[in-house]
Amino acid sequence: MSIYAKLPEDQRSLIRHGHSFTNKDLEQFAGLRPLSRAPHGHSRSLSFLQEQVILDLHKTGYGPYRMYTHLKRSGESIEIYTLAKIRGCYRRHDLTVKKVRTVNRESRPLYDYSALAAFERLHMDTKHILDVHALPTDIYDKFRDAAHLPIYQWTIIDAKTRIRFLAYSHELSSFFGQRFLLFTIEWLRAHGILLQISVLFDGGAEFCSASPKKLADWQTFFDPFGVTVEHTDGDKTRQNLVERSHRSDDEEFYCPRGPVINTKSDFLIEAQKWNIYWNCYRPHQGIDNLTPAEKLAGLGYTNASAIGHFPTLVLEDFYRELIDLPNFMAKQPKVVIHRIRSQNVLTYYRRKTNLKRHQERNITVKLFNLYYSKSHKSGVFRVSAKQNLIT
Repeated sequence: MSIYAKLPEDQRSLIRHGHSFTNKDLEQFAGLRPLSRAPHGHSRSLSFLQEQVILDLHKTGYGPYRMYTHLKRSGESIEIYTLAKIRGCYRRHDLTVKKVRTVNRESRPLYDYSALAAFERLHMDTKHILDVHALPTDIYDKFRDAAHLPIYQWTIIDAKTRIRFLAYSHELSSFFGQRFLLFTIEWLRAHGILLQISVLFDGGAEFCSASPKKLADWQTFFDPFGVTVEHTDGDKTRQNLVERSHRSDDEEFYCPRGPVINTKSDFLIEAQKWNIYWNCYRPHQGIDNLTPAEKLAGLGYTNASAIGHFPTLVLEDFYRELIDLPNFMAKQPKVVIHRIRSQNVLTYYRRKTNLKRHQERNITVKLFNLYYSKSHKSGVFRVSAKQNLIT
């Protein structure tokens, strides 16, 4: 029996007459609405467990293409996790990726990257780990209350290859900024990076406070190392590279790994692993989905992985004594230090001094010459045994 035959007579009468239907009339024919013909599943689509892998990773903000690259590098079968299947999973679960676009949707690169050399342009900035907009409550409270955990991150990133150099501290100081940059430059020089390097940072107090005098002092300090320093003059767009990497720090390091960080040793181990992962294993869309180490190796550097294994530092552990040295010396009582000047024991050099000391020295020299002449005539050279004659 057809569906029409099952309808009551009044409804069949409405259909036969074919006049216009009101909304109330249409509610009577809800059973005649067309149903979706889309299949509930497909043998070639991802299974529930396979889709769950994508759903878990999407919390990091991966888009379909980056998700495909990540799964491929993680060893998953690209025959199972194809780009089309991943995009289908995104559509079924309404997964989106937050995008920030300009008004006219144009992309304006900061440099001519094709002409830029590796480590020619470095960007430097700091990050306050205690960010209420980025961290969950438990992780935020942990870093705030634990005195042994640093709360500032120092970042230097290469514009060409995206290789990063990280350090941490409990406080911000321009002394720390200068020493961390110096350590990074020495690390690069030790690995054969000998070109002129330009470093860009903002006008923060941990750098030069946008002061021309302080910037000139920094430039004088770094001139012998072949480094040029400059600040952004308030142009935030010039710091986009390093600022974007700080967002990745929150999403891929502090949030997922924060629960396992309880001691200073835990933090140093996790931070070192994170920096090595960023430099040697994590692909970046800005460099054709290569890792920074792969990008650097493609430019002809055979020690790319070694450069990427930059050691993680807590700056107070290395430079606390130096930063406290002026205050320490100022508190010490002034003492007179008698300097002992050395000279050739075989030759007497006359120096200006008072009469009494001059006479004593003449007597000492005469005794030495007498002893030396006798030793020389006897063929025995024992001058070292009498060096204490000259004081």
